[in-house]
Amino acid sequence: LEHIVRDDRLLLKWLEAVIELTEFAPKIMAEVVPRLLGSMLQVANDESFSEDARKQSLEVCITAFREMPVVLKTNEQLIRETVRCCIVLMLASEEDPDDIFEDRDDEGAQEASLLDAGGRGVLYICESIGEDRCIPIIFPMVTELLSAAGDWRKESVGLLTLARTVYNGDKLFFENLGPILSQVLPYLANENTHICVRLRAFEVLSGILVAFLDYPRIEEDDEEEFDEENVETLAKVHGQEVLVALSTMLSEPTSQDPKQWLLKAKAAQCMIYFCHHFTKGEGEALLGGNTARELLGKLHRLIELSGQMQQHQLRQQHHSMSTSFEGLNVVSDTQQAALSAVGYYANAIGQGFSDFYDTFMPIAQNV
Repeated sequence: LEHIVRDDRLLLKWLEAVIELTEFAPKIMAEVVPRLLGSMLQVANDESFSEDARKQSLEVCITAFREMPVVLKTNEQLIRETVRCCIVLMLASEEDPDDIFEDRDDEGAQEASLLDAGGRGVLYICESIGEDRCIPIIFPMVTELLSAAGDWRKESVGLLTLARTVYNGDKLFFENLGPILSQVLPYLANENTHICVRLRAFEVLSGILVAFLDYPRIEEDDEEEFDEENVETLAKVHGQEVLVALSTMLSEPTSQDPKQWLLKAKAAQCMIYFCHHFTKGEGEALLGGNTARELLGKLHRLIELSGQMQQHQLRQQHHSMSTSFEGLNVVSDTQQAALSAVGYYANAIGQGFSDFYDTFMPIAQNV
């Protein structure tokens, strides 16, 4: 490594070989892996190296955690340094606000930047060694990043780190949901917050709703001992504050700006995630009555407005006026998400939706 470290081509070949060796001969690598990872973190943190070399050096560390979790899970210092390195790489990435309409789930895109490499690192480290080792290290780092008020890049990276942690979270993450939501929800409706930060906040909320809305889940073996009535679920404890935040975000857009419509689409998608855990009629207590009138009214309005907006944009396009494809697509996405949200909402409140059926059907038929 000392001999080839300044030859980028040789370094990349060497890193590729080390990754393969770690994957296929972990027992051999186990004896040297702590020292090896120390060297890899030095390269990954060093801005003088190429972006590819830094990403591949982090990939060596990620592979080691995935293949040798037992060896590494007790090394708190190495876990801390690796997570910190992931954050350093994410902060070093030039996140372009104009890229917000790109599909970040594309496999090729995930390897395209330091931002994605760092986020992927957090995800796999948590997956490999568990939340009990990761969360006490990651949460203080996230809090530090989110406290950098006005530095949207730090706030965005803090939320991305949290989003990559949520899917491997369990009891410890759930126990911290109150403080997490109190940090995340205010970003959603704050118009002075950078668009990238608001979208990251929606990413965190989406992950939380998917992973934890009905947590803890009943295991088949525990069904007889499980007192479902007295279980403190996310819906019971935090459902109201989440619904208030979503209601604010589902208000109709004040302009034709595609970014505003994108935020509305994300809010409608979160509404789907919130409702889809409830079996037919099970969500009536939380989602019925005045709450249903408010939220369904806003979803109905979004469906109407997005239909009108699409017609307007198509007329502009027909007359060769400037209308971006991003604008057309995001308004269409908003309408589809709002329609789906109404469907899931109807299922969640069951018979309670009959009061809104006559209002909704003419709107749906005009789509």
